[in-house]
Amino acid sequence: MQRSVCEAVLLLLLAGWLTGHLLAPGAGCAHEAASLILLAVAGTLAEKNAAGAPFLRAYRQRPGATAGINLGVLALPALYGARILGDGAKGWDGLAFWTAIATGAGAVASVLFTRKRGGQDIGLVCASIACCALWGGASIGASGLQGAVQLGLPLVLLAGASLCAWQAIMRRFPRSFTAGEALLAAQGCTLVAGAVALRTAVWLDLPWLPLGVLWRGRQKLDATDQRATWTPLVPTDVDAVACIIQGLLVALLLLALIYSALKPALASQPHKPAPFPSDIKTTSPNGTTGSHESHASRPIKPAEQRDTKEPPSSGQVFAFYALLAVAVAGAAPLWVCTVGGLPRHPAVWILQHVARAPGWRLGLCCYWLLLLLAALAAVPRLAALPALPAILVRKAYHVLAVAMFTPALLHQPLFLRLAFGGALVCFVLLEIIRVHRIPPLAEPLHQFLQRFTDVRDSGPLILSHFSLLLGCALPLWLAPSSGGPSLASFAGVLSIGVGDTLASMVGVKYGRTRLCADSKKTVEGTVASFLGMLAGLLALQWASTSMEIKAYDVFATLMASLLEAFTVQSDNAFVPIMYAALLLPRKLPK
Repeated sequence: MQRSVCEAVLLLLLAGWLTGHLLAPGAGCAHEAASLILLAVAGTLAEKNAAGAPFLRAYRQRPGATAGINLGVLALPALYGARILGDGAKGWDGLAFWTAIATGAGAVASVLFTRKRGGQDIGLVCASIACCALWGGASIGASGLQGAVQLGLPLVLLAGASLCAWQAIMRRFPRSFTAGEALLAAQGCTLVAGAVALRTAVWLDLPWLPLGVLWRGRQKLDATDQRATWTPLVPTDVDAVACIIQGLLVALLLLALIYSALKPALASQPHKPAPFPSDIKTTSPNGTTGSHESHASRPIKPAEQRDTKEPPSSGQVFAFYALLAVAVAGAAPLWVCTVGGLPRHPAVWILQHVARAPGWRLGLCCYWLLLLLAALAAVPRLAALPALPAILVRKAYHVLAVAMFTPALLHQPLFLRLAFGGALVCFVLLEIIRVHRIPPLAEPLHQFLQRFTDVRDSGPLILSHFSLLLGCALPLWLAPSSGGPSLASFAGVLSIGVGDTLASMVGVKYGRTRLCADSKKTVEGTVASFLGMLAGLLALQWASTSMEIKAYDVFATLMASLLEAFTVQSDNAFVPIMYAALLLPRKLPK
């Protein structure tokens, strides 16, 4: 059986399992259940026809992988559907769920029914989004047709923005994403920006959007005219962390967009943009030429890179740093304090947050710093060993993630939420600097990251470290924040740090039996992945009295191990999301 067929069957099984939970007595999620299973089936059909779809032919996807439409349209709806079950309230999770459903419906319609290369059947896509938006508006909690239409409006806007971002990502960053990976990235960016926009709408008290069902708040009665107005509550620590992260990320996104628009006008002299290192033509020993795509595992030599780069002008560099100062030091803190409701400057709030438990939090910072310094010293030496495959060298960072994040997940999950957000903000800023070649960091940063790239980094973006960080962070960010640590928050560490690492180590060393004829993954590696993750669950049960392993968790672990074995998408991004979605609804409504 082919690998893609096994992946499709597995995803339908996972969607059916989650649908059964959504249909459980007392869940009140019949609309969500029907939409999830229908989208899973439609995504499977779209994936089957993706190779010949005229819509996708206009985009250069990441080489060596299928389109991944079925996994791309299912990941976020599954995760947010599981959150609705776990929290028992729809609110923002309901809006995010239906945004992902509407975006997936539009993507499936584009792939299945568009007959023009690179074009779209706009009417059909809009109809798909509108139907999902109305159904979702009624499901979230709006009363009557008018309420469903009012809540359907932000759904339409967010889903339309996601589809536009999806196409823009595939067009702007060729060979960096498959269609499914680009869809996941577009939905993530849109939901973060949408949260900022809708929080701002709450602050502006727009009368035509019943946004009170999306965030916690209170109705304040005006004594003069007896009108009820929406007033957000003072944010909790979890809300404050989310506001700080969202504000900084959107500020950096706007920085990148504004700088890209101004960059041509600030050039000292007009010239043709220099190619990205991934576009450099290379010459092989036999005299043939090819692009970096065919040599993705080979690092680019510094001289090779230097000969083709044209550094930005002094005006461009000055404009970048000026915009950076305005975005990070001005716009983001202003939004967090005024709209987000944080009573003090974010930097002051963070320092006070650390000071509440200085032993643990300062100790974790020192512990993380020591581990990072040790890794930076040890990994290059490991890479220099000729007998050690490059894929195993890369897994050293996965082991590092387990060592760094497990203590904080057990004892300081809120502080780790903040630390993950700070790391993501730094990664985004450094990638913007690298892509735009901003001195003095761009050149040494590019040379360092190129040593650890593989075929998945064939495009202008280097995304391996992003997927590793987000794979560990997303399950924690979206896990329940109340009570003790939950198993779902460990989904990234278990699947990436333990399961993926053991699968590679055992598969490379002892793998003999292939899972599929067209796959390099082995039965031995998959079994090692499952047993390692199961051992990790048992260790967590021993370390924390609030976690109890059940048969359901064993099944979820098996499904995550199989998904890692069968998928050709970014397993660091998708497997933790699906694993967390399976672990979240452990306590079903009665």
